[in-house]
Amino acid sequence: ITVSNDSRFSHFTDIRSAVRYAMMFKKMFPTFDATPSVLIKEGSYEVSKPIAITKDITISGVGPATVISRASSFRTLCQISTSESYIPNSYKSLFMIGMSDDLELGTYKTGDASQIKNGVTFKNFTYKTGGTVNGVGSVFSISHKEDDFEQFVFENISFLGPTNAK
Repeated sequence: ITVSNDSRFSHFTDIRSAVRYAMMFKKMFPTFDATPSVLIKEGSYEVSKPIAITKDITISGVGPATVISRASSFRTLCQISTSESYIPNSYKSLFMIGMSDDLELGTYKTGDASQIKNGVTFKNFTYKTGGTVNGVGSVFSISHKEDDFEQFVFENISFLGPTNAK
């Protein structure tokens, strides 16, 4: 499954749609016994809503030329008045791993990593904050049961912060 800024050269032009498609793979292809893979081609991609990952997947870019950031509306969601009032909230994460949800209804529940069997892999891209930081939001949040044996791999990911980071 490919993502590109040019629809002539990919299946999708936004990451969230490609991942949602990959999450439906097992339903569409019940005999497909491999981990779906999303390849994000070079370019800059803004994500406006959290991306839920509830099944095995590999998400990879082509290296530093694949740049992922939060859209300004997503950054607004992460605003806080002071760092002392911050309470971690996984629903402000860019990638919510192991959380079941109904995105169409806007409802979320945590703790469903039961369909992650072989693992979740992220590799070969750059995460850029996308603007000045006046809030807190994780890039990745993982929800799983302590007795499960899921594998989570993060490989060759660069994080670029803003000039106002302290």
